[in-house]
Amino acid sequence: MDTKPKIAKIIKDLNQSVATGNTDNLDSFFHDDVKILSSDMKILGEGKAVCIKSYIDFISRAKIEQYNHEITNVSVYENTAIVFYTYSMTWIMEGKTLSDQGKELYV
Repeated sequence: MDTKPKIAKIIKDLNQSVATGNTDNLDSFFHDDVKILSSDMKILGEGKAVCIKSYIDFISRAKIEQYNHEITNVSVYENTAIVFYTYSMTWIMEGKTLSDQGKELYV
């Protein structure tokens, strides 16, 4: 299998895990030195444990009603892959229905 489809499958599997509340395999998706950045490139969290905790905290408080994503580009440069995708999500948290749509970047 070509590298780009493998990378796209990793992102799909990560998003599927989050959308279905499956936190058991989150450890396999992140490097020990992962960083979570805001859209203005400020560091929101550092390290695998912090990253996984952020997903678990969200999943434990929210009921995801709808989640869609579309990978718009996968680029591979030697040992580095860059993935851009768009998403839309609707969830219920504390009795309120919330929605978001945006873009994500994974390196």
